[in-house]
Amino acid sequence: MRKIFLIVVAGCFLPSCDVGNFESVLITPHYSVFYASDFADRFSLPKERAVNLQNKHLKAIAIGIQKIDKDYVCDIHIYYDATIKLYSPNERDVFFERQLREYYFSNQQNDADYKYSDEQSLNNTGRAYFRSKSLKTLKTGTSSTLGYSSYKKNFLPNLNMASFNIGCSFLDARHGTAELWVQKEGLVNYKLINEDPLNIKHKENNYRFDIPLALLQSVKPMIDRINALSIDSASSTVSVQYGAKE
Repeated sequence: MRKIFLIVVAGCFLPSCDVGNFESVLITPHYSVFYASDFADRFSLPKERAVNLQNKHLKAIAIGIQKIDKDYVCDIHIYYDATIKLYSPNERDVFFERQLREYYFSNQQNDADYKYSDEQSLNNTGRAYFRSKSLKTLKTGTSSTLGYSSYKKNFLPNLNMASFNIGCSFLDARHGTAELWVQKEGLVNYKLINEDPLNIKHKENNYRFDIPLALLQSVKPMIDRINALSIDSASSTVSVQYGAKE
């Protein structure tokens, strides 16, 4: 994830950075990134494209889309200051979910290895929720429990990062602004997945990060394209979009 992050903050000057290229040939991976003004200062990003992220601890938020094997995979990436402590997968400072290709070996695992892999997967699932702010009933928005795809404590000085898998179809801009809820660390007898997404009662056990509507809208053409078409192959060129369109 560090290489991806450095690509994101370094900028992109290639024609493939145009969202239009994604819409025509589904170039992946694609990242739409929104960031706060102090994040722009730190990484020399265009200050005029900085946005007001509602949670003061959130420095940048991104939606990533990539093709892995035959599937398109979406992730929500957050970069936040180290003063807040999110649940850390397996109580580690660094965590990366195994790639889809690794699951082909599952039939060859012995009982002990299979049990270990299954327990780790179950333990790290359900520590985060995505939900539309419009979600009052199951018909007025979308919600999904999320699993960690990666986590890095002290990724850079006073900067942590976490990434979460999400089904691309849940990133539906038609339902307006969305929220990412992530469980705090150190809660032994609590798991966010046991909460009702329509009414999270133990809000004090979680951090909430708003997902700007403009960020969801920025990936809508790609999400619509993925939903509408089945593409056999895609370029490995990185596609990046910064901030809201002017």
